[in-house]
Amino acid sequence: MGLTCARALSDRGLSPVVYEKSRGVGGRLATRRFNEDVSFDHGGQYVTAQGDNFQTYLNEAIKSGSAAEWLPNLDKELLSTKKKIVGVTGMNDLVRPLCKELDIRFNITVTGVSRQKKGWLIQTDKSHEEEIFDKVILTVPAPQARDLIYDETPLISVLDQVSLLPCLAAMVTFSEKLTIPRDVLRNGSEVLAWCARDSSKPQRKNTYDSWVLHGTPRWSKIWLDAERDTIAEKLLENFRQTYQNPLPEIRILRGHKWRFALADKTLGKEFLALDDNTLFLGGDWCMGPRAEYAFNSGRAIAAAVI
Repeated sequence: MGLTCARALSDRGLSPVVYEKSRGVGGRLATRRFNEDVSFDHGGQYVTAQGDNFQTYLNEAIKSGSAAEWLPNLDKELLSTKKKIVGVTGMNDLVRPLCKELDIRFNITVTGVSRQKKGWLIQTDKSHEEEIFDKVILTVPAPQARDLIYDETPLISVLDQVSLLPCLAAMVTFSEKLTIPRDVLRNGSEVLAWCARDSSKPQRKNTYDSWVLHGTPRWSKIWLDAERDTIAEKLLENFRQTYQNPLPEIRILRGHKWRFALADKTLGKEFLALDDNTLFLGGDWCMGPRAEYAFNSGRAIAAAVI
């Protein structure tokens, strides 16, 4: 979403600076690569389009070769007329076209945003990266945004109304392909919300059988403070019960925490801003847990800035 906004601003001749705490782009459209043979989309599993703008973006991504349709083998109740679009080597490939010629500063965590006489001071975990800007756009989850703008009381009262739910994930690679004929399982358990054969996605190396397991919001909330290894083992154990057969040798097992994964109570509009239009906040928490809503939020903020 932040990249969508930055891309739109750059295309109109402005010079946005993007601070990214990770070493790569994508946010929850994330890909974890372990080696040249194994990678996982451990966040967003795919995207679909409802509106014309996002559909146009996906069409262009497919045409450029950075995205493709995923055609998993599904049970009838999971079939949909909407195309499931994924990045060709990982979900973060979906956003890479947005990055061209942008000033993106990786591995920097923003620790505070405060108003000064000459503009907005961005404070980071690297003192040499502190700068003053005319306008600031925060595209982090609402609770994190709240911590960054602790002096802006009117906005904080609104952010406090937003609620996000966690999602705990496991990434597991087996030495042999499981005999499960389906590539996606949703068994309605209290633990597992989603199980997907990640190696079934287009242009993924399928030397081994790789799966992504997502916990339900309720289960994830209960186990949120557990160690990542424990989370992975608990999810795998429930997957083993679902599979009902001995599992092959496990080559990789890792856990991950998405602390703010799903918008439960949303803002109800595409972004939040101060009356003087110098500070903006947005993301999928504004309208709902869809990549498209984050995309729309970014475009709307860019239009307001321009």
